[in-house]
Amino acid sequence: MGLIRSTIIGISAWWVMVILEVRPHVAIGVGIFAAFMSESMIQASAKSHLRHKATSLESELNIAIGQITDMKRALNHCDKPIRQLI
Repeated sequence: MGLIRSTIIGISAWWVMVILEVRPHVAIGVGIFAAFMSESMIQASAKSHLRHKATSLESELNIAIGQITDMKRALNHCDKPIRQLI
C-alpha cells in the first residue's frame, strides 16, 4: 500500500514538473526524489506507530504482572490459616 502511494506521489511530482516545462532529466529526478521521500515518511510513521504500540503493550504487561503478584500474595495470605488447620 505504501509503495503504491509513493509511486503515485512520484508520478504526480514528475507530471507537475513536465507541466511546468522543466527539463526531462530534472523532472524525473524530482519525481524519484518525491517518491523516496514519501516512502521514507510512510515508513517513519509506521515505525513510530509500532513503537507506541510496543510501549503500550509493555505497560499493560507490567500492570498484569503487578496484578498477578497481588493475587499470589492474597492467595498465600489465605492459605496460611488453611495450612495451620491441616
